[in-house]
Amino acid sequence: MEKKLIYLFFIMLFSTTIYASREQTKKINFSVLSVGDFNGEYKKIPKIFNIVKQTERLRDNLVKIDIGNNFSKIDNYNDIIMRFLKKSKFDFNFLGIDEFKSKVYIKENKFFSSLNLIENSVIPYKLIKKDNYILAIVGISNLYGKTDNLVDYKKELEKLIYKLDSKSDFVFIVSDLTRAENLNILAQFKDISILFESNSFSYNPIEKIGEQYIIANKNPILLDFVYNPNVAKQINKHNKNFSLKNLFIEDYKIIDDYSYYEEDNKLKDYINWKEEVEKKKNSEFKIFNNKTFYKENVLLGERIPFLDSIGEYLSYYYDSDTVAFVSSDIKRGLKKGIVTVKELKELLKNDNIEIYNISDLELQKLIKANKFFKGTDKYIYFINEYKNLGKKESYKIISTEEFENRFGYKGKVLNYTISDFLLQRR
Repeated sequence: MEKKLIYLFFIMLFSTTIYASREQTKKINFSVLSVGDFNGEYKKIPKIFNIVKQTERLRDNLVKIDIGNNFSKIDNYNDIIMRFLKKSKFDFNFLGIDEFKSKVYIKENKFFSSLNLIENSVIPYKLIKKDNYILAIVGISNLYGKTDNLVDYKKELEKLIYKLDSKSDFVFIVSDLTRAENLNILAQFKDISILFESNSFSYNPIEKIGEQYIIANKNPILLDFVYNPNVAKQINKHNKNFSLKNLFIEDYKIIDDYSYYEEDNKLKDYINWKEEVEKKKNSEFKIFNNKTFYKENVLLGERIPFLDSIGEYLSYYYDSDTVAFVSSDIKRGLKKGIVTVKELKELLKNDNIEIYNISDLELQKLIKANKFFKGTDKYIYFINEYKNLGKKESYKIISTEEFENRFGYKGKVLNYTISDFLLQRR
């Protein structure tokens, strides 16, 4: 009997040792890089991109969070930010109020996240699965009065937190609500570890709210975490206790000095090109009006309306509502930074525009200075090499006879191009 008790004691002791050892192996080290809140400031992006790449090399277990609110009212510069987001491949991209201003990016990319915005192209939350833990990140967008597709974030968050309890180890929130609303979220949902404030700034980048934390900083911030279920309180390298139950901020670094980082050359070149495009806006053109026999000043506006304005002026100049553009001329315009392929795609979606594939020689025979569509603003854009600009079935190769059968022949043949129009600039 004594031998059995001794054996049982050793078995229990051995099992306890193994269990304790397993508990200790659960210690997890991971890092979070928070980037964003640019509010349209694009010039620093080439350096921030290299910050992201360098951090990836230095941290094996890294989560990259884009806290959103990056765009401005100028889509030309938003293209720069969008390219940065794609190249950086963030684990989470928050949809803030600034992102909502450029809905075309939301629909095209489908990686922006918001819990309370109901859109097919928007992700409600993200589960980030790493080697030995699962992190849930939830975005809450401040879009009141901007759209009718909003739901009550508190109700949605309550359902989601219950759902995530068995699916994730930690829950992070990215929000561009007010500080008062963010505090209410933390007070109501104790399972939330950290809340990143977007579109906000605080002189205290890490603020402790009970056992939870608010991160509020416009500059990139790198957070090093330790998760150890056996250690409730620790002192980090800054001699501060940043433990959240068993999740512990061991160290953090605010990257506010970019002088040590080189610029990414490709992004820098892209910015230079976009700035040249922007300079062309509101440039003055001289257009000859054959009805008044005077040259008139024309302002170059946004790039898509610019194409429409060409159509308007050419139809007026030649007394016609039918306008044709040749692809080679549009491509020359592309090199000049007048229009992008993406914008052409958007332009060609217009129901009032018919698109054909036609050669330069055929164009000279087919363009007529007559009102084929009286009382309308309908233009016809002739595009060569249609493969890169949309669906093939949207285009048709037509001959002179087909054109005449459809529209009739009532005027003389005229030839004009975008490049000719550009050459008239003063």
